[in-house]
Amino acid sequence: MLTNMARRRTLIRAGRVVDASTNLGPAVILLDGGDIVAAGFPTDIGDVPDAEVLDLPASVVMPALVNAHCHLDLSNLDPRPYDGDFSAWLDGIRTGRPTADDAVAAAVRHGIHLSRLGGTGVVGDIDGRASGIPARELRADGLAGVSYLELIGVGPSRKRAMATLDDAARWPVHETGCVRMGISPHAPYTCDTGIYRAAAALPAPMATHLAETPGEADSIDELVEVLAMRPVAAAHVNYATDEQVRQLAAARTTVVFCPRAAAYFGHRSHGYRRMIQTGVNVALGTDGLPCLDRADRLSVLDDMRLLHRRDDADPVALLRMATTAGAVGLGLDPDLVTLAPGPIAGLIALPYDVADPVDPFVQVLLRDDAPAWVVR
Repeated sequence: MLTNMARRRTLIRAGRVVDASTNLGPAVILLDGGDIVAAGFPTDIGDVPDAEVLDLPASVVMPALVNAHCHLDLSNLDPRPYDGDFSAWLDGIRTGRPTADDAVAAAVRHGIHLSRLGGTGVVGDIDGRASGIPARELRADGLAGVSYLELIGVGPSRKRAMATLDDAARWPVHETGCVRMGISPHAPYTCDTGIYRAAAALPAPMATHLAETPGEADSIDELVEVLAMRPVAAAHVNYATDEQVRQLAAARTTVVFCPRAAAYFGHRSHGYRRMIQTGVNVALGTDGLPCLDRADRLSVLDDMRLLHRRDDADPVALLRMATTAGAVGLGLDPDLVTLAPGPIAGLIALPYDVADPVDPFVQVLLRDDAPAWVVR
């Protein structure tokens, strides 16, 4: 990994470079410090005599990934089996999730570590206790994104939710630093439309869980007016009619599809391709570690691989979902996760077989290698 790059020009020579709109090889990326100057074929860039050269002839180099929906504070809980009883499963999560501040911080740090192992440069993380601890840990690491304070608006929790909204109204409109604070009413069955309207009226980024189960499909209709107020990152949306999809597109809602989590809970027929065709911005998320299939990394790379292998999903569409679509859904500059000139959230490299005629990025989707950081 390249480090101490503040005053260094570096030329990365890679077997292949890809982003949401680029697939070139062999290719080069010229960096000035941590910013991209140019990316293209070697003849496009020419000689750069003052640059340090990094050769990666058997690697695909690409932007760091965006995990647009995760629960880092559940990273103390390993993946576990699911027997179909969601209430019992949820009780187990509530019992096992950390509550003490130091335990929450430790869980989030572990989640950040697993995210970095998975090549993640940007997250949309749900702060389940609305404590601010995850945001603090994200800033300490430098992992960019949005930390959403989760609101529960039923029973005695409603008063606290309203107090959080009052506090959020005083947040700076233009935050500096790598992490923004956001608001996330948990779901329509735990927050009434009053909570949603108050959250939507704020300038802070907004997220929610939406239509995760068949019984929640009507919640899209209930929230259609709120969703039309401003862009929202809606996690899951496993169940939506064609008309509801059109409403989501018109409202500029980002759907954050969590493929492995959906498969884990038995939600088999997500309409992500139909949504994209209708104009919905569809990003990728992992959800929490307990509903995933591995504990050694936390990355939408594995969700991309699942969709390509299971659904023969288009590699370019997958890369867009895992980078620029996620950045847009979080309200961030999508160029942070492209090869366009300017600042970047990071670059990662994945190996491929140069003797194999299959497209190198397709090889990446068919293999199981972990990414290596090139720039972080």
